[in-house]
Amino acid sequence: MGFIEDMEEIISATNQERQTLLFSATFSKEVVSLAEKFLREDYGVVKIKPEEPTLKAIRQKFYQIPERGLKDKLIKILQSSPNNKTIIFTHTKREAQELATELKGLGFKVEALHGDYSQKRRESVLKNFRQGSFHILVATDIASRGLDIKDERI
Repeated sequence: MGFIEDMEEIISATNQERQTLLFSATFSKEVVSLAEKFLREDYGVVKIKPEEPTLKAIRQKFYQIPERGLKDKLIKILQSSPNNKTIIFTHTKREAQELATELKGLGFKVEALHGDYSQKRRESVLKNFRQGSFHILVATDIASRGLDIKDERI
């Protein structure tokens, strides 16, 4: 929600007789607060029912690892299942690029995905991931929003 202050500044500078539409994939308390602050009292909310999640076909794991041994543990996990599609989320573009480069140097098939890439390059990276050209995607947590990764080999 780092953009909330920018949104407030932009909306505050516009004509009061404007039409305002806000779109959000999630409705956190900050988004609701923004809507209540700048929309008329009779504003409406449209929710679209999400597709059936594919969680039955996806095995998710969570590892809580002290930072001191993080990279070594990550490498062991990746080596234990080298052909599994894996997405690793980082906080920054720099972290995503550095981790992808380091894993590539260790022989992993990996690509980074972050906001410094053009839209065309991001689409290419995602297409190659779907098609199995590489198995590990290192993406910034912001870039991860809205990712829809279907295996195109099936």
